[in-house]
Amino acid sequence: MAVKILGSLGVAPYGMTVCEINGEPVVNYQYKNGENIISSPYSIITIIHYLYKYNYELVKDGVELYILSTDAARNLHYNKECKHVIINQKKKPGFIPNDYCLIENNNELFLQSNYLNLYHQIKYYNETNLLGFQIKPHFIEVPEDINHIETWKLFYKHKELINKNDKIILDITFGFRNQPQILSFSTIFQESLFQDDLVQYVFYVKVKNFTSNKGHLVDLMKMYTISKWADAVSTFIQTGYYKPVNLLIKQTYFDYEITYEMYKTLNSISETLSVVSDGLLDVKTGFYIDVYNETTLNQYITYNLLLLKKKINDFKNKYHKHSIFENELGLIFDVLNQIEEKFSWIELQHENTGDALSYQEINTLNHHYYDHLLMIMNYYYENRLYEQLIKLVNGLLTDKILYKDKFQTIQLKSDGNKIKEYFIEYYKQLEILLNENNYDQFSEMFKYLNQLTHYKNNLMNISFINFHDMKINKTITDTDIESHLAILFKKYKKELNLLFSYMTKAHHISLKLFNENIIKDLIE
Repeated sequence: MAVKILGSLGVAPYGMTVCEINGEPVVNYQYKNGENIISSPYSIITIIHYLYKYNYELVKDGVELYILSTDAARNLHYNKECKHVIINQKKKPGFIPNDYCLIENNNELFLQSNYLNLYHQIKYYNETNLLGFQIKPHFIEVPEDINHIETWKLFYKHKELINKNDKIILDITFGFRNQPQILSFSTIFQESLFQDDLVQYVFYVKVKNFTSNKGHLVDLMKMYTISKWADAVSTFIQTGYYKPVNLLIKQTYFDYEITYEMYKTLNSISETLSVVSDGLLDVKTGFYIDVYNETTLNQYITYNLLLLKKKINDFKNKYHKHSIFENELGLIFDVLNQIEEKFSWIELQHENTGDALSYQEINTLNHHYYDHLLMIMNYYYENRLYEQLIKLVNGLLTDKILYKDKFQTIQLKSDGNKIKEYFIEYYKQLEILLNENNYDQFSEMFKYLNQLTHYKNNLMNISFINFHDMKINKTITDTDIESHLAILFKKYKKELNLLFSYMTKAHHISLKLFNENIIKDLIE
């Protein structure tokens, strides 16, 4: 598939510009008269030579040029009849560019370029197969007087050129000031739409000034990546989907001159981020009673969130003054800051480092267990992760809590199992707290919580048949669930927070008894 280079042409008289890399000219070939050519007035030509030299695999199947230009710019730089760029002069110019000469014809003055115009340059390349592939130009007409409506028309024209699986190179050197922006924004839009990395390079050729023909080929791809970082971070924070962030973190090792040690630290953060995301999507809230079971613990959401924040904190402390992060790589710090802020409710309280949490840190997570679960519920609600939210609510707020009369019927037997003893004490203490603080104040909220059990089985948004009365039940839609949860999290926010505070108190009392029994057994 031919690579697509998207660029623009203006009506300015461009000068021959020599761009070098490591002291070697990017453009370097012999013309048919034996003249050695090491420059070009057209950024597109310089870019094609760069790709020919340094990434031939990308262009070996050919190059499709898509050029934004007015009719005047096209007639000037892509004129089939005239081999050179010819600019009509109403009077003798006070300055003649180095690569032009002044000619007179029928009492009219013209500036004529010493170089071939773009049409004849491309024609020569294709006829001689100079680079081993063909160049096919296409022009996108730009109105002379471009207004708001015309800008949008141009945006849509350009957007339609960009297809899924395309390989795109942006040249933002020439053209009226809004044309490079249209090129960039339409491409970013299509990338977001296709969820694919289409852009391979973003180039800008710093053209020569009046005293020198030296120029610079500037690769702006790393700056273009800013939009990818922004999109990736937004996706992770809003949905828990981590792969775009992880891919960008892993790519830093190949795109930047960072040490392997620095990369390992970043990669460790990336891997923990993956586990956090999977835990959020699979609702791996776990329980911290059995603090010695590391195989289970290291899958829990809060365990890995705290571990992630530790790793981020260690990375920032170690590298925040490193000079490499003063350029676009500094975006990594912005990303890490956003992740920390999103999960600010889980706090670092210990300074030890390492790839695992200490016993003390796990005990802290155990102590704040229900506080953290309420924050996870809010995270699910804010980011419309309703399936995960309903799953969590159904796991936490069982019939034992939702119905007052169920407390009196609980007949758990511990059989010497310390964890069962914890739960017996927990439900006992929760019942006491609810009864002491007017259980009936929660009755309306409990109705909404109980209704979530019904929604749990209808998240697929399909009609289902009730075989008891052979009627088709009404489909439960996202709108139904959203309005239901809005009442729960807004109207009954105070009651929900109060309920979780009682659950935390019951947890602390039961946890104290549990720990005392463990110590008692160890002593005996």
